[in-house]
Amino acid sequence: MPLCKAIPPRLPFFLGADSQQTPPLHHLASSVTHYMRAGLPSSTLKSYDSAWLKYNRFCAFHKVPAIPVLISTVASFLIFCFNFCHLLPSSIHGIVASIQFHARCFNPYLPGFMDSTSFWIHRLS
Repeated sequence: MPLCKAIPPRLPFFLGADSQQTPPLHHLASSVTHYMRAGLPSSTLKSYDSAWLKYNRFCAFHKVPAIPVLISTVASFLIFCFNFCHLLPSSIHGIVASIQFHARCFNPYLPGFMDSTSFWIHRLS
């Protein structure tokens, strides 16, 4: 299946960055993904899951890890989306939001990277 096509992805699951968590803390941390996803409309989740799957396929194809999310990998993926999938900058901005959302499902303390990509997303247009 082409990389630019979407199929339903596996959902992320936050295990917690601290492997020394007590069982009650681990249980609370494992609920992060559920509550993050519950706060979004189903259409947004569908879009985010589709973009996350494409990002994961890109990472697998290039043999780089999807998690932790590295800005250099995201930048390469976005250039791929622009050059080869012919996505518009507005769609690419949505992909960035999707990757950030899913990355935060794995690590809710992850700093945002939307601002660092905004400059060159506008430069693409």
